[in-house]
Amino acid sequence: MRKSLLIALIGTIVFLTGCQTPSVVDTVLDNNGETQLQVRSYQSRIFDTHDKAIVMHAAIATLQDYGFIISKADYELGTISAFKDVGGSHLYDEAALDPTRKTTQVTVTVTPKGKDRMVVRMNAEFRQRPVQEPKIYQDFFASLAKSLFLTAHSVD
Repeated sequence: MRKSLLIALIGTIVFLTGCQTPSVVDTVLDNNGETQLQVRSYQSRIFDTHDKAIVMHAAIATLQDYGFIISKADYELGTISAFKDVGGSHLYDEAALDPTRKTTQVTVTVTPKGKDRMVVRMNAEFRQRPVQEPKIYQDFFASLAKSLFLTAHSVD
């Protein structure tokens, strides 16, 4: 009896391990049918300036104009992280448990390209899902370009 119970238990364990849902690895690198080149084409823009600090300041100002709160900025890495909560009424630490929470998180990366240009890439997610609407990125880059233009011409 014990031997058959042990065999049944082992058989059940083997059966259950064979019926797994898609792993995290399968879903993390999924781009919903888009190639990396397509995603980068709407997430990135090149700006004709050599000054990384000016581009980062303009990106921070642009994000703040859209209502984002800057959570971290690192000049050496050229990264800016920001978030924007819409809905929910909890403190930031408790908000992750709130099912009504609608959070947009953004990472902007500024990297030099040659001596006189900067590549800016914005990556956004809403409710922990990638934002794949090109218009959202186009609007951000249009605002960033205006901000850089005004900064270059000393208009604030």
